[in-house]
Amino acid sequence: MPTGYPDYFGQPGFPKLGAAQELQDDDSVNGNTTKTMFSITGQGTIYGGYIWIDDADNTGMNDMIIFVDDARMFLADVFKQHSRALFKGVPLPIFMFYWDPDANKFGYGISPGITFTEKFRIDYINRDANEVEYFFHCAFALVQ
Repeated sequence: MPTGYPDYFGQPGFPKLGAAQELQDDDSVNGNTTKTMFSITGQGTIYGGYIWIDDADNTGMNDMIIFVDDARMFLADVFKQHSRALFKGVPLPIFMFYWDPDANKFGYGISPGITFTEKFRIDYINRDANEVEYFFHCAFALVQ
């Protein structure tokens, strides 16, 4: 091809993703603390996932924060998301799909399609004095 002309038939400039991976674990967050639930380092995309919280006495007081490349992207305030019905098909990065304040349990979904160049992280803020238990599962792929 002559120089100076764009290469319309060459390879696209999109990054090639590696194989799908999954990350899952269960742990707890002590009372009145903030803890990183999980973190993924590298460049990639999120395919989706969920977080299940048990034994949260004051569920409505607790929050989750998504960080993309160490920048705060989204704050998931449990009480506000439920009271504003933000669990009914709203395309948010993290969304509530279950809340039972009587049983002290709630579940969040992690939306697919979140991309990151350095790091993806979710922190949990426990504003209650009691320990909170959680389980998460996240599917993702990193750029090769």
